[in-house]
Amino acid sequence: MSLTKELILNRFRWKLLILVLALGSGVLGLSGPIFQKSFIDSLTGHSGSTPDVWSSFHYLLLFFICFAGSIALALTAAYIGQREANIV
Repeated sequence: MSLTKELILNRFRWKLLILVLALGSGVLGLSGPIFQKSFIDSLTGHSGSTPDVWSSFHYLLLFFICFAGSIALALTAAYIGQREANIV
């Protein structure tokens, strides 16, 4: 077996996990600003309703969950990737 195939196919589940974690981090990282915009729009009244801080709090909470989740998944993918690089 060639070296390239061996590097790709050896411990394939871990490499797939790194890919899924990085993809999830990207999705959460890109969805965070959407919730941030929704929060700002609800405060300024552009969403069509009257501005109310407490009713728009869930947008802010979703933004922070997306932000923290994105960072956590990116750090986990980086850790597993560094561990796999050391094994190779």
